[in-house]
This record gives sequence, C-alpha cells and structure tokens, in this order.
Amino acid sequence: MESKGFQVIQEQHPDRAIEFAKKEKGNLCAIILDVMMRSGGFAPDETNQGLRTGMLVFRELQKICPSVPVVVLTNVSNEETLAGFRDAENVQVLQKLRMPPFELTELLTQIAK
Repeated sequence: MESKGFQVIQEQHPDRAIEFAKKEKGNLCAIILDVMMRSGGFAPDETNQGLRTGMLVFRELQKICPSVPVVVLTNVSNEETLAGFRDAENVQVLQKLRMPPFELTELLTQIAK
C-alpha cells in the first residue's frame, strides 16, 4: 500500500485505534478493520471474548469519522456477527483468505479517491 502512496498506520489495540481516529479524522482516507480484536476498554462479555470487538470499534469510528470508508478484512464467517457491518454505509466486508494484498491495494486506491 505504501508503494501506491498510502501512509499506513497500524494499531492493534482498539482504544488506541479510536484515539488515533479522533486525532487524525481529517487526514484519514480509509480504515482497514478486523472483527476479532482484543477487548481493550470494552467489557469482555460485550465483545464476546474479542469476537465482536471490531464491531464495537466500527460503531465508534462511525461516530468519529462517518465519511471515511471502512474495509472490514476478516476470516470471521458468522453472519450474525457480520450483519452489523453489512447494513452500514461506506463499508465493505471482505474475507482475508480471498483478498490478496495487491487486490486490497487496488480497492483502497479506488475508495480513497
């Protein structure tokens, strides 16, 4: 992605990712998000032991920067878990195993315009 001119910032902790989005919301062109993450500041039962943390982070990001496109890149196939993403605007849900890095880069190039 950097070879296509994107500056890539990686944050694995949900709380720090949300704080980063708050500080940099005017500079974000896209967000790549996984479904399964550490619970962070969310209650473990609320995240279903991490299975739904990405959905909770996504909801926070939608409040902070609703116009920034989000790509949910995951191996989770549970439709109940993924349904909350599919109903949202400006989001694409993709399976990691079916998305080679070069295709993800091309997708980001298209949606970040």
